[in-house]
Amino acid sequence: MTIDSLKDLQKVIQLCRKTGVTLIKIDGIELQLGPKPTTSSKKVDYASDFPEANIPVPQFQGYSQPSDIQQVADKIATSELTEEQLLFYSSTGQAEQ
Repeated sequence: MTIDSLKDLQKVIQLCRKTGVTLIKIDGIELQLGPKPTTSSKKVDYASDFPEANIPVPQFQGYSQPSDIQQVADKIATSELTEEQLLFYSSTGQAEQ
């Protein structure tokens, strides 16, 4: 038997899988077939693995007035130095030797 096209090879592989043949030599070519790959049809429920996925995320509703923006900005902590910290930035407070 000779294999002239890819379709012939597919037919041979299907026949070998159907009959349980795992090793075949055809036309000087040796084929060794492993187990047929399977696909899982089971749907995975990630919600049970990750309960955090069900927590509702609050949505931003917008500011009602411009003063609300300033109040929020005042509550945000920044890493900026104060005037006093800038003044004494390079001094260590220890006497040099």
